[in-house]
Amino acid sequence: MIRSTEEVLTTLHDDRRTSVVGHILVLGRGRGPTIGTSKRYEQHFDRLMDDRILARIAAEHPLQSLTPQERQADTLPVTRDPQPKPCNAWVRFGPHSMRVEGTVVVWNDVACGVSFQVGNKEHRCWVWANAVTPLDRPPRALDSH
Repeated sequence: MIRSTEEVLTTLHDDRRTSVVGHILVLGRGRGPTIGTSKRYEQHFDRLMDDRILARIAAEHPLQSLTPQERQADTLPVTRDPQPKPCNAWVRFGPHSMRVEGTVVVWNDVACGVSFQVGNKEHRCWVWANAVTPLDRPPRALDSH
């Protein structure tokens, strides 16, 4: 079993250490021109891939939320906003941390209640306050595929 990039390079190049880029160039010799990516739509397709990854992880793992003890529900007052604020938030689906665009609906000194969509399904959870970053625009809607 090969365990590291260095071992792969050593195995492929008879103890001559080259970069992975050099390896790719060696493999690509003799072939026709490679098709590149569209710089014009690069962000769009990156976003689509991120949405698909998020949808897959959300379907396979449960959304985690802070417990009432962690967010100190008995001792700290909460604030509910009639106009929820847009944000980026780090949430956890099982063992996976994912950054999502959503809204902060409720908060206290240590935690925020966030709402976000994955496909057509709305999710809500509590996260640590420092896992949330305000946005200056509304969150974008995720495409459902």
